[in-house]
Amino acid sequence: IKVQEGYRWGHDPRITLPECFRMTERQAQSFISAISCKVLVMLGKQGLFAEGVHNSRLDKFQNAEFHWIDGGHHLHLEERYKEIAELINEFL
Repeated sequence: IKVQEGYRWGHDPRITLPECFRMTERQAQSFISAISCKVLVMLGKQGLFAEGVHNSRLDKFQNAEFHWIDGGHHLHLEERYKEIAELINEFL
């Protein structure tokens, strides 16, 4: 979006609407438990999972490779993006 100082990022307001379907915690854990393929899970040490609120979900993965990386929820957009890209490439 063009502003007086130059440009700024914009976003699609539709992505901020309430979810049309929200899983219960039990449903989320059941969904994760049903994933049988190998999964790469990268989580920010300062992100949503940092305080252990959702550890019960992490325990449900059958075959996951976990990486805790310095950063928040959007750590793939922060300073560690090269490390994250390398982990993804190694996993693939």
